[in-house]
Amino acid sequence: MNSLESHFVCGTWFKSATLRYARGTMRTFYEVIAYYHAMFLDWWFVDMRQLRCGRRELDEDRGHPFLFLDFQATTIKISKSDHALYDQAPYCPSGVLIGPDTMPAIRDRNRSYMHLPERLQLRNPRSGFLPGDYPR
Repeated sequence: MNSLESHFVCGTWFKSATLRYARGTMRTFYEVIAYYHAMFLDWWFVDMRQLRCGRRELDEDRGHPFLFLDFQATTIKISKSDHALYDQAPYCPSGVLIGPDTMPAIRDRNRSYMHLPERLQLRNPRSGFLPGDYPR
C-alpha cells in the first residue's frame, strides 16, 4: 500500500474506483500528490470525479484550488486553473492525461520555482491537508 493511500480511502468507492486504472497511472497519481503535498499544499475531493489541490482550511467549504485531477473512465486528467490569481503557482501541465512523462515534466519546469502566490500561502504553520483530514 502506498503511504498516502490511507488518506484517500474516503469510503469504499475510491479503492474500487482505482481498480480501473493501470498500476503506472496510480503510481504517477500518488507521485503528483506527494510532490505538491511536499509544498504544504492541501488536497481534497469535490465529489467522486475530482480531486483538488491548493489551499483549503478544515473549516472552509470551497478552498482555493489551482490544480485538478479528474477521474475519467480509465484515465486521470490533470489540469491547472486559468485564473490569474494562480499565474505564479507551481507549474503543472493542463488538460493532459497523467502518465510516465508527467512527473519529469513537473520537476523540470519547477526547478527554479521560488514561492507560492499569496492566495496559496499558509495562514499558520502546518503540513498540507489530505482528503482524510477533512470532516465528512
